[in-house]
Amino acid sequence: MTFSILAVEPDRRRIGLAIASRFLAVGSYCLYARGGVGAVVTQGLGNPVLGVRGLELLGRGEAPAAALDALLADDAQADWRQTMIASIDGRIAARTGSQCGAWAGEAVDGTVAVAGNLLNGPSVVERVLEAFRASPSSTLADRLMDALSAGQSEGGDWRGMQAAALQIWPDECYPEVDLRVDDHPDPIAELRRLHRRHLSEDVQQVRATMPTNTNSTPSYPPVGDISASLKTNQELEE
Repeated sequence: MTFSILAVEPDRRRIGLAIASRFLAVGSYCLYARGGVGAVVTQGLGNPVLGVRGLELLGRGEAPAAALDALLADDAQADWRQTMIASIDGRIAARTGSQCGAWAGEAVDGTVAVAGNLLNGPSVVERVLEAFRASPSSTLADRLMDALSAGQSEGGDWRGMQAAALQIWPDECYPEVDLRVDDHPDPIAELRRLHRRHLSEDVQQVRATMPTNTNSTPSYPPVGDISASLKTNQELEE
C-alpha cells in the first residue's frame, strides 16, 4: 500500500526518510529514526515494534543486516513485513516478505534504499531511486520529495494517494524536519507546501532559539522581535 525512500549522508551524519501511501496517516506508523544512530522503515503489514527495537539495536552498535535478521526472527508475521534499516555510517539492509502482495520489492544503492508494495510494478521503485540520484546538488528534503513525486508519476500505489511524510534527522536528539500529511487528495503536493512553510522566516527564527547537542544555551531574541516578524497565513503563501 506504500512506497518509501531512506537516504543517509554519512559525511554529514544526516538521515532522510520519505513515504507516500493510500493508508491514512502512514507517517505515524512507518518511519522511525534517531539522530546520530540510524533509521528504520516498516511497511506492508507494518510493525512499529520493529522500528523501536531496530533503533535500540543500532544504538547498541548492531550492524543493520544483523539487526534486521534478529528483528524478523522474532516476528511471527515476518513474511508480511517490508523493512529497511540503516545505520548512520550508511550501511543499509532491506527485506520484502513473501506475503507483501503484488507488486512488492526493494532496491538498495549505496547509502539509499527504496521499497514499495501493492505498486503498479518494479518501475515505481526504480523511478524513485533514479529521481533521487538525479539532483545531487539539491537539499536532501527536496531530493526526497522529488523522489516521491517521481514514484507517483510512475504509477505509485495502484489505489491512489492519501498520506505522505518527510523526516530529516541531523546529529541531534530531535529532527530538523518532521512533516506529515495524514489525509489529502494530493498528499505529496501538500507535503511540498508544508515544507515551504517550514522554511519560512518565522519557523527558522524560532528554531534558532532551540538548544542543540553542541549549544545548550542559544541566544534568545526578545519575544517582541519574534512577534513583530510573524506573518499571516496569506503572507506565507504569497
